[in-house]
Amino acid sequence: MYNQSPQDNFRITNVAYILKDRSDTINGKVFTSPKYSNFKPVINFIKGLPTGDVAGESDLDNFAPGDDFSYLREKTKRQIQVELIEGEFDLNGLGDARSKADKALKVAIIQKIFGTTSKTEIEKMDSKILEVTRKDLIALFANLKEHQPEDPLTYISEYKLKSAA
Repeated sequence: MYNQSPQDNFRITNVAYILKDRSDTINGKVFTSPKYSNFKPVINFIKGLPTGDVAGESDLDNFAPGDDFSYLREKTKRQIQVELIEGEFDLNGLGDARSKADKALKVAIIQKIFGTTSKTEIEKMDSKILEVTRKDLIALFANLKEHQPEDPLTYISEYKLKSAA
């Protein structure tokens, strides 16, 4: 703020206008010639917040694509493959497995095909790997229908994947 008076040629006054304060301690306040003591309530608030690990494994899920859209394309391909895989389970009556036997069968198939039962781990797999495993899944369901084994869990555990050959 500039004040010109007859006594002073030119006098400068620093003013801090606090428009937004997440701690809500100095919201909307105005400080003329602000000092550390004016902001100390916010500093105390920040010091009292819980802290955790700042550094960790990088995750590309929240990156902006920039000029290279390859990550975005790969993510879309993965999502499509995951939806097609879920569709195969739906088509074969195991999409929303309700009975204990159906759940056990679905888990055994997922473990056999993907090597894991973690949905998150499967969703992060490369789209090409998901496409190959989806084809293995289709072949497994076709074999189950064709052979109609008395003990499907044993049949699945002994089943040889085509992609593993």
